[in-house]
Amino acid sequence: MNREIALKTFAESFSINGGEFFECDSPENAARACVKFLRSIPAAGEIKKIFISGSVPGALATIIEKEISDNLKEYSFALSLDPDTHICVTPFEAIIASDGSVAVSEASAPSAESLLPPVNIMIADSPGIFEDLISYFRKISDSPRPVNSSRSPAEGSAASIPPLTGVSAGNITHKSALTIISGPSKTADIEKQLVNGMHGPGRVAVVAIFK
Repeated sequence: MNREIALKTFAESFSINGGEFFECDSPENAARACVKFLRSIPAAGEIKKIFISGSVPGALATIIEKEISDNLKEYSFALSLDPDTHICVTPFEAIIASDGSVAVSEASAPSAESLLPPVNIMIADSPGIFEDLISYFRKISDSPRPVNSSRSPAEGSAASIPPLTGVSAGNITHKSALTIISGPSKTADIEKQLVNGMHGPGRVAVVAIFK
């Protein structure tokens, strides 16, 4: 699976789950994608607060803030994440193509930044791209899973699956905690009525930069 096919697969799955994906070729176009996404959010009349995570690279954060300030006057910027924050811009680490998911590392940014605000924009420059979760978890594992050498692994078990190679490894390192996000938070627990934003953001966008 090459990068083009992997990103197409991801975009289709992520969209089915209610997320929006933007592939960009520069930080400037990524900032424009953020503006495009924010324009799709219905205005409620009040000034909305945006917090850009301190984990987003400084130069990229500056470009995003300027683009939003120049084009969306109904938004202001918060210095920290608080209960009044409407939108948070956060980093992510990797794209999991077949699952339509992205991996967000606790080591890169606090999970609260991507889970608490009603709207989350996840952005990364040259993120890793992996075919599936198995290949991603293998990449970040500190060591192979122990296998009892006295018997053959059961068919279909993790130990029996041949090694998989990520389409692009990106800057993947070992992490202590990860959140796998596949789209907006939603539930149908109450009367089987689907409701977005119950346990996390109701709107989610992924912006990936590949120069």
